[in-house]
Amino acid sequence: MNRTDHASRRSRTGPTWAIALKDMRALKASLQLWLPMLIVPLMFGGILPAVFVLLVRFYVLPAGPEGLERMGDMGFVLELMRTSAPPALQAELATLPGDIERVLYFGLTYLLAPMFLLIPVMAASIITANSFAGEKERKTLEGLLYAPISMNQLLIGKALSAFLPALGLTLGSFVLYGTVVNTLAYPIYGRLIFPTWNWLPLMGLVVPALTAVIVLATMIVSAKVKGFQEAYQLGGILVLPVLALTGGQATGLLLLGSGAMLVMGAALAAIAWLLLRSARRLAKRHQFLEKLG
Repeated sequence: MNRTDHASRRSRTGPTWAIALKDMRALKASLQLWLPMLIVPLMFGGILPAVFVLLVRFYVLPAGPEGLERMGDMGFVLELMRTSAPPALQAELATLPGDIERVLYFGLTYLLAPMFLLIPVMAASIITANSFAGEKERKTLEGLLYAPISMNQLLIGKALSAFLPALGLTLGSFVLYGTVVNTLAYPIYGRLIFPTWNWLPLMGLVVPALTAVIVLATMIVSAKVKGFQEAYQLGGILVLPVLALTGGQATGLLLLGSGAMLVMGAALAAIAWLLLRSARRLAKRHQFLEKLG
């Protein structure tokens, strides 16, 4: 690549990254935005697994074979493991010494996985709604629309400013979850149990694709409403399918293995591509300025 091509590419990407960095700095400086977004990751990534493991270690296991009764009616979970778990998971569960260890392993590595999808949904919808509808409400977006940048650069910069923090927050929660689980559960299993194979397509494909879908969908909604609250409330509808997925996993109606995760990730990536095409229709400056009115 010659110097002219490099300079041309930098001139195209420079404004995009400048917008993304500006919005991410504004997010960092806004306590009322980023502080609530830390609650869900801390709950799912740290507090919930810690309570689960410590309860089993110090309350359930010391009771011996009767300890399982202290966890409530686990018959449903045991039956779920025997009948609905993927073959690879069933083979892994068969190597564990008892039902208590199996229930804990099943919960930590399998049942809680879809809950992590709530993190990018929440973070991406909040950040995107603030980036578009929030700036419209504060009358600061109009200045960007008159700036000497293309609408594509503006839209991509805004999208990156939500996509990157939401993805980073989810990956950080994943690391926290793994650290808590492996540290506290090591005395029970004598080895590291996390991550398992089903988490790799979840974090490597499903989470990025879902984050892109939420960012683009909220961006389209934000372009059509007047303020942050309206955009956030409409974007909140997108959490309902994730809640249904989490409920399906917990009740056994929909247990997702690695193959199902790959299919879901591919479907979400296709939806994100379609939404990106729709979002490009916003790349008409005069129409967007009319919406500001």
